[in-house]
Amino acid sequence: MGSFDPSNFRTYLTSENYSEVVDAANHLTTSLEVVSGLKNIEADIAQTVPQPSYSINQGNIMYYMSAGLNPTLFEPELTAMLTGADVERASVDGTGCT
Repeated sequence: MGSFDPSNFRTYLTSENYSEVVDAANHLTTSLEVVSGLKNIEADIAQTVPQPSYSINQGNIMYYMSAGLNPTLFEPELTAMLTGADVERASVDGTGCT
């Protein structure tokens, strides 16, 4: 996808594998550096943090609390698990949270 200004060009690369994005961006940047007349060739690489989407069943809220889960802290804990951080008494096994 490019920009709307004809004097500028931007492209966006996505992949499930972050290192592939870095490699592709570096390859593209290196290739464009040899083109005469181009200026300000750079790669701005960012990694996004997944934002969880969840819904707490209000009918089971007492069960969650008795199990030691604080519903108000659930989102930061889930976000931490998705980014690889350790969360006490919780784990993600690929099929759900335990």
